[in-house]
Amino acid sequence: MKLALFWWIVLVGFSTEASFGFGATVITVTLASQLFPIDFILPSVVPINLLLSAYMVARYHHAVDRRLLFRGILPAMSVGVGVGLVLMSKSSDSSLKLAFAIFVVALSVLELKRLLAPGASATTARPVAGPLRAAMLFGAGVIHGLFGSGGPLVVYVAGREIEDKRAFRSTLGALWVTMGSVLLAGYAASGLLTASTARTSALLAPSVVLAVLIGERVHHAIEERSFRIGVFALLIVAGTALAWSCLR
Repeated sequence: MKLALFWWIVLVGFSTEASFGFGATVITVTLASQLFPIDFILPSVVPINLLLSAYMVARYHHAVDRRLLFRGILPAMSVGVGVGLVLMSKSSDSSLKLAFAIFVVALSVLELKRLLAPGASATTARPVAGPLRAAMLFGAGVIHGLFGSGGPLVVYVAGREIEDKRAFRSTLGALWVTMGSVLLAGYAASGLLTASTARTSALLAPSVVLAVLIGERVHHAIEERSFRIGVFALLIVAGTALAWSCLR
């Protein structure tokens, strides 16, 4: 029963990412943390998330903003990922879940506040300032190393510099391919990749195909701002429930 619920959670998360370029891991970890430890969820999900990201890059590689990716995002995030992987190896699962829940709720509230502001759109043209931008990207790397989901912070930065939604989705897909490969290497080195996580990844893999089919239709059919409002509202509820379960 838990694996069946896990499969549907992964489908929801991956469909969201296939639609807009982010959301797979943050949604999956937030919801699935009620069922499994984070250090089991991530090694099971990251390999198949790589498949989704690789598909996006292969199909829409011409839309990737290479300058922003290689000169702006990757250098700062790469340093942060190493720090996050070290912290993950030294933290208990309960403390990881509580920290993740607080992070998800805080970022979701901020994003909803921005999206619900008069005249707001899914993205905005005003870039984040230099020092704050570097700090947010480093923080995104740390969170990505800890939870495999630095997406919200990256979305804050990239969403203000990439206006075209296809370029936005494709650039994030290329980022997740790179970061996912780094995470897999870290999991392998720390012994988190096991026969059990490999079997779970194989069971979850078919959801990627369905998620791509759903995501491609949603990407072209639904207004992005409305969809994101729903996603972040769901994350607030799920993150609050996760934090409550950790504090009981």
